[in-house]
Amino acid sequence: MVSKSDQLLIVVSILEGRHFPKRPKHMLVVEAKFDGEQLATDPVDHTDQPEFATELAWEIDRKALHQHRLQRTPIKLQCFALDPVTSAKETIGYIVLDLRTAQETKQAPKWYQLLSNKYTKFKSEIQISIALETDTKPPVDSFKAKGAPPRDGKVPAILAGLDPRDIVAVLNEEGGYHQIGPAEYCTDSFIMSVTIAFATQLEQLIPCTMKLPERQPEFFFYYSLLGNDVTNEPFNDLINPNFEPERASVRIRSSVEILRVYLALQSKLQIHLCCGDQSLGSTEIPLTGLLKKGSTEINQHPVTVEGAFTLDPPNRAKQKLAPIPVELAPTVGVSVALQREGIDSQSPPTKDDATESEVESLQYDKDTKPNPKASSSVPASLAQLVTTSNASEVASGQKIAVPATSHHFCFSIDLRSIHALEIGFPINCILRCDLILFQSIIF
Repeated sequence: MVSKSDQLLIVVSILEGRHFPKRPKHMLVVEAKFDGEQLATDPVDHTDQPEFATELAWEIDRKALHQHRLQRTPIKLQCFALDPVTSAKETIGYIVLDLRTAQETKQAPKWYQLLSNKYTKFKSEIQISIALETDTKPPVDSFKAKGAPPRDGKVPAILAGLDPRDIVAVLNEEGGYHQIGPAEYCTDSFIMSVTIAFATQLEQLIPCTMKLPERQPEFFFYYSLLGNDVTNEPFNDLINPNFEPERASVRIRSSVEILRVYLALQSKLQIHLCCGDQSLGSTEIPLTGLLKKGSTEINQHPVTVEGAFTLDPPNRAKQKLAPIPVELAPTVGVSVALQREGIDSQSPPTKDDATESEVESLQYDKDTKPNPKASSSVPASLAQLVTTSNASEVASGQKIAVPATSHHFCFSIDLRSIHALEIGFPINCILRCDLILFQSIIF
């Protein structure tokens, strides 16, 4: 039983914003996440100086607070633009608060600039204060359930008494790495990377009833790597997606035993094909195969999970969509690799240049500070899949076989001549097609 004086509240006051663009048809909302629990402000008007005036609080005891401070558990605030008509949320940027700055004495609020701000022409900021307050609620006898240890074999000493829910990835900005597990056990360095190499049959994800942007739409792949939002360079053609293979990497400080538990908890990497803020389809890459139980492969060479993974449209079951033949299924070629730092991959790169990416705190260079980069190299095992895919396109003259229900058409009207116009000035002629047949076809 915890005494009353040991019960605390972590209080984050989200006061106001400045340097935002005015968007009369949108609202702003801030979501805050700490230790797996998410809280949010009420939506407010999307003005240049939004007024949030909201306090968000998490209950905690002093022992847990001390542990979180040792692990540098962050409080992450994400700002969204909300369309009240469609309920669509658009990510604007984020702020990371350091729990160690929270004190039991009142602190003056500070202005925090949004990171990865979508409004690139604005230096949007939010005024925030963080404090610790005594929880006035009466204490309740409770216990914290812990994950049961594996029954076969002995539990590694490093995991004894360690709650699996405390094994989280925490960014160490000064060191340029993510720490997974208690600091005293994080003695080894690793590099985890994700490569998106190619994609095929993406047009299968666009039903005839879907309305795309009037301007030339841009498509891109999105995923989250240890809390970092990653997108590849956008492309315009779904039938022949043309983009450079990109690799995003992140440094990790941990141990093999703890990483194995972490990957078991975070068992899948979800990758989305997006157009704007809409997901057209997604796939899940299993991560548990990277560090198999009892395996010591990672001590000799990088371990990988890779292949061509099928993309499924959102809510396929709810939409009652007919299954697509395997040979026509939309796929994305992905490689996920994990290696000890200093052990180079045997896969020869196809290119040596690197291109800037929107990923923050990824790809650590030994001679510099943390530098966000996405490399264009492709693992050798995926390169064969790329070659095979390209070869089949060349052999078939880039013709793509699609089911009869999914054919795309091109409809045109030619105005050849106009007769018997007895006027002395030029006129504009407008042609309009009102055939209902073509209203559900994508041109």
